Amino acid sequence: MSTLLQQPKLKLVKVSVSYSKMGKVKSISEVVKFVAKAKNDGRKVSLITGCFDIIHIGHIKLFRFAKRHSDIVVVGLENDKNISLSKGNNRPIHKFKDRAEVLAELSSIDYVFEIKDIVNFGSPNANKTYLSLYKKIQPDFLITNPAADRFWRNKQKNAMEIGAKLLLDRRERLSASTKIIERLEKEF
Repeated sequence: MSTLLQQPKLKLVKVSVSYSKMGKVKSISEVVKFVAKAKNDGRKVSLITGCFDIIHIGHIKLFRFAKRHSDIVVVGLENDKNISLSKGNNRPIHKFKDRAEVLAELSSIDYVFEIKDIVNFGSPNANKTYLSLYKKIQPDFLITNPAADRFWRNKQKNAMEIGAKLLLDRRERLSASTKIIERLEKEF
């Protein structure tokens, strides 16, 4: 008599798998909590704000620079209306959700949140808005590249006001989303 091993019957289960890193996209209140816990655990936190409409090598190098200087990198991502007000009606090229998802895929970024207040970047209200964000988040570092950020001096003053340090990535400006768009418009 031969013994047959009975194979258990397998039940097929349909599983939906999401490869998105949208779990990194948080509300400002969630970011504030995560940052407070990280800082309480002795970790250093950096904050970068911007449009990041068309990701290019300059952005990637800025994010890497931030990660080399901190444990947690938080990106405050401009809302679509701010970009239109500040850069023109043809911007952004990519809507907030798409820009956030692209940033969330980058290993150098830990959290992304939307800057919800509506401001024109050059307006007096803009600096108040950003200072308010910095006060809420309380990062150890504000990160920017002065060659790409005409408001870096405001960030320097704001960093001092909240007890943070402004870290400047002084690399040559390698690219700009606006220049890429202009080039594409000429060629097509």
